[in-house]
Amino acid sequence: MPIYNVTLLNDDGVVLALCPAFPEVVSVGNTEAEALENVIEAIELAIECRLKDGEPMPEPASPGAHEHQVTVSVQ
Repeated sequence: MPIYNVTLLNDDGVVLALCPAFPEVVSVGNTEAEALENVIEAIELAIECRLKDGEPMPEPASPGAHEHQVTVSVQ
């Protein structure tokens, strides 16, 4: 299962989750845990769409400062 980096930003009580490997993926949550859960689902949907459209898959990257790593399932 691929692992991707996610950046979490706290903004006025809402946590924004971004995945640099998938610019189309943006998710939010009330907590970091919720934002991470939501962004995993969004990444999985982005992968599904890219595979369906024959688009290339980004390579997982090493974690940067202030980034979290998430594992996604690919079906």
